[in-house]
Amino acid sequence: MMNTYQIHFRAVTPLCVVTERLQVHAQSANEALDLSGQALLDWMERRNRYHDNRFVRAKIFNLVWQEKGRWKDLLVEQAEWVEFMAPKTLTTEDLADAVKRLLLDAADQSLPGYDEYQGFFGDVAELVCNYTVGEVTGLAQLHGKEMEEWAAPVKIVLDSNLIEDAGPWGRILSREQSEALVQQIPVERQLSAKDLAELLGLMLDVRSPYLDDPQTFGRFVTDVAEVICKWCGGFVWDPAKLAVSGKAWIVRIGRDASLPADGGIWQNYDPDISFEQKND
Repeated sequence: MMNTYQIHFRAVTPLCVVTERLQVHAQSANEALDLSGQALLDWMERRNRYHDNRFVRAKIFNLVWQEKGRWKDLLVEQAEWVEFMAPKTLTTEDLADAVKRLLLDAADQSLPGYDEYQGFFGDVAELVCNYTVGEVTGLAQLHGKEMEEWAAPVKIVLDSNLIEDAGPWGRILSREQSEALVQQIPVERQLSAKDLAELLGLMLDVRSPYLDDPQTFGRFVTDVAEVICKWCGGFVWDPAKLAVSGKAWIVRIGRDASLPADGGIWQNYDPDISFEQKND
């Protein structure tokens, strides 16, 4: 039998302290308490979104429900504070910069090892190829000592029914290679880390003609953020969308346990929101 439970809780925001009530539907008080944590997080997300509070803490202090026409109280003595951290908001320029850092900046430690870098490189290359006319034909490998010397083999086959030039590939191919593509001659080459960062930057530029359909561009932006989260931590809060100004695309990134204590790669962006964990 489902009962309606009222969660009484106290929340602390940067602006005020409020006492609120929420309702959940459950078969038992224990189940209601289990559901109450998510209900609190949902409430705190809504409050942050609409009231622009950057941080909220909440604590349940009572749970009440009605049984046979009478209200019963369950005092919650050991409840812990639930904390909500607002997501960071990144632009497409931020995402392009993050990928460039991860691929080319030796000082960045967000990808700590060979396998992580190789996996990230491969996923980004696959993503670029999926949205253009390329095909990754092998694993990325290090061909020297520097990060710029990473490369993955790719095959590019241009479909003249879709586009009349080499698209973003034309910016990194030689003139002979671009002409071969236009003539329907497949081109195979090594895609370097520098090439990959440049291709991604071109495709994330809202002024570029390469992904001119808004729905396709939004999916691409979301997919780029998903790949970074996969290898560096955090999660995509919601799909990419056009900003209120109508001039930029944005995607929100949330913090979770997969991020390092200092916030990782995301700490470089949206400085109004900190992902750094502070020791109490």
